[in-house]
Amino acid sequence: MDHELIAYLDARFRETSEQVGRVEVEIRHTRIEVEGLRGDLRLLAEGLLGIDEKLDAFRGDVTQRIDEVRTFVKISYSDLDRRVRPLETWKETKERDPVEIIRERLANGTI
Repeated sequence: MDHELIAYLDARFRETSEQVGRVEVEIRHTRIEVEGLRGDLRLLAEGLLGIDEKLDAFRGDVTQRIDEVRTFVKISYSDLDRRVRPLETWKETKERDPVEIIRERLANGTI
């Protein structure tokens, strides 16, 4: 073979080796970056699970408090109804003719 051809091929192989070497270095750097991202992703997933647990606890607490408020409101309304009903009956009685009330009760059989 010609010395010039050998020198040319050696130079090309050297350039190719250098390029392969650079690519290998970049591949190592990329792997390191990917491992770092995996760690970050794992931390993010753990944080998300923690937030989800807190949200579930919050939902349970809110549901319990809403149930307590509903119970309180039902008690309040039943107590209010118990107190207002006699007043309404008293008012109706006062506004009507007593004879008419007695006739109505006799017709219903409540007297």
